[in-house]
Amino acid sequence: MNLKFLGHAAVLLETDIKILIDPYISKNPLCKNSPEDFSPDVIILTHGHGDHIGDTIEIAKRTECTVYAMAELAKWLSKNGVKTHGFDIGGDLNISSTSISIVPAIHSSSCPDGSYGGLACGFVIKHNERTFYHSGDTALFSDMKLLGKKTILTLQ
Repeated sequence: MNLKFLGHAAVLLETDIKILIDPYISKNPLCKNSPEDFSPDVIILTHGHGDHIGDTIEIAKRTECTVYAMAELAKWLSKNGVKTHGFDIGGDLNISSTSISIVPAIHSSSCPDGSYGGLACGFVIKHNERTFYHSGDTALFSDMKLLGKKTILTLQ
C-alpha cells in the first residue's frame, strides 16, 4: 500500500488499484500536481464541499473512472456526466482485492450548487494486512477508538 498526501484532504492511495480520495488538486496551494497527472481506477469522496470534490468531474470524465460517494452526492455527480456508485454509512465496497468501509464523520455536506450532498463520511481501507483510515472532515468522536491501533495513517 502506497500513500501520497496531496495536501488538504487529497490522497492518492495505491494498492492493486489507484484510489484518489477527495481530489482537491488545481486550487489546492499544497498540491504540486495538476489534475492531468492522475489516472485513478476509482475516486472516493468524503462529502460534497468544493474543497473535497475539487477536480473530481474533470478527472472522472477524462479517465472514465467510477466515483464512489454518498447516494445524494453520487446522484448530483451523475447529473454532471460522471459515472458513479452511491453508498451509505455502514456500507462496504470491494474493489479488486481492496476493501473500503464507509464510516461516520461528523460534518456537513452540500454540493457545489448548494443542494444536499448526503451525510459526510470517512473510509477505512484495507489491502492485505495494511489498513488506512481517512477521516474526511470530522469532529473527534469516541467511535474512532473502535478502529484500534492497526491504522497505519490517519488524516484529519
